[in-house]
Amino acid sequence: MHYRNIIFVEAPLEEISDTRIEELVEQDMAPFHDEHWDGYLIGGAWPDTLNGKNIIPIKEIRQKHLDDCFDIIIDGAWFKREIYRPWLSVAKWFERKPKDQMPTARWIRQDHKMRKGGPEFQVFAVALDCHN
Repeated sequence: MHYRNIIFVEAPLEEISDTRIEELVEQDMAPFHDEHWDGYLIGGAWPDTLNGKNIIPIKEIRQKHLDDCFDIIIDGAWFKREIYRPWLSVAKWFERKPKDQMPTARWIRQDHKMRKGGPEFQVFAVALDCHN
C-alpha cells in the first residue's frame, strides 16, 4: 500500500538545497524502516501535494495539508493516523483517530519557532509517498 505522509526536517540555512533536504529525509526516515515503510519517494504518487510543491517552508504548512495526509513524522516521532484493533471484526480493524489526537499545523508552526538550531536553521515540510 502507498500512503501520503508528511515529514518535517530541519536544515542549516547555509545548506538548504533539494539534495540536502533529501539527505535529511533519508536520515530521519531510517529509524522507521521495516516498521512503517519499506520504500518511499518524495512526492511519489502525490506530487505537488503541498501548495503545488513537494517541499515547503514550515511557515506555509496548513491544517488541510495535515488532514489530507495519512501519517506525520516530526522530531523522531511517527504519528499514526489510524488505530489498529485486530481483535474486532474486519470492518473495524482500522479506525481513523480524531483530529485532536494528532499534531496540528498551528502547534507545529509554533513549536518550531523555538527549535534547537535557532535562527540559523529552517524547518521544511516534505510530502512523502510511503510504501509498506
